Amino acid sequence: MFVESQEPTLDELSLEEFFEIFPEGTYRFAGRTPDGVRLTGETEFSHDIPAGPEIVLPVVGEDECAENVPIPVVVDWNEVTTSIDGDPIDIEAYEVIVENDDLNFDVILSADTGTALTIPAEVLEPGTEYDFEVLAIADNGNQTITETCFVTADRAAAG
Repeated sequence: MFVESQEPTLDELSLEEFFEIFPEGTYRFAGRTPDGVRLTGETEFSHDIPAGPEIVLPVVGEDECAENVPIPVVVDWNEVTTSIDGDPIDIEAYEVIVENDDLNFDVILSADTGTALTIPAEVLEPGTEYDFEVLAIADNGNQTITETCFVTADRAAAG
């Protein structure tokens, strides 16, 4: 089972405060499905959090989308080797998500596969804005997301 929530920003709750509220250790969960079937589980929670992937392509500016990106789109990032504290960390996988109102393209790559993914022309529209994320997923299950956006080239540039 995977649980995700909208977290407060670091302006609202520092990591130190978060770590005080949720210490490292074993967390147990219990619940029920909509059909009433009981679920239980447990997981280890670690404060070792990977640093966010540094996006290399498409090249984005400060607080703006990459513009006129050729189709197919290559998403490339630098390998993540450290935690947010600068300590060594083992990355198990990367996940690339590209989306807008009409698309949800989601691929998980083993860390051994490399640090680039080509988004095929068949799923992209010319002259269209897409949000995208690259997640670094550590072997302890913690993950960090770097998100930004791009606008594909129009038909003349794409052809």
